[in-house]
Amino acid sequence: MLKIITKLENELDWKADENFDTGIMKTIEWYLKKYGVKND
Repeated sequence: MLKIITKLENELDWKADENFDTGIMKTIEWYLKKYGVKND
C-alpha cells in the first residue's frame, strides 16, 4: 500500500488530506450519523 501512496504523491503530485486512521474514523462517524440507529 505504501508503494501506491508514494507513486500517487510522486507521479501525480497528489497527497491525501487525511491519513488512513483519521480518515476511517471520520468515515465511520459520518456513516453512523447518516444511517445509524436512531434513539427515539
